[in-house]
Amino acid sequence: MGQERFKELDVRVFAAVDQIVILGMPDEDDEEHNCDRMGCSSVEHVLYSFPIHQRGLEVVR
Repeated sequence: MGQERFKELDVRVFAAVDQIVILGMPDEDDEEHNCDRMGCSSVEHVLYSFPIHQRGLEVVR
């Protein structure tokens, strides 16, 4: 796998039984990022939000 395709991101990941949410700072030139649609707060941006559809999946503490 070519490392030049990837960049390291400064993000925080939260997992629940039904969802994974990745918080961080979008690129300055990211015209696709919409804070209202993504549910960003005044202090953090939601970069991605993924539903989890697997039954029985639980967050390990």
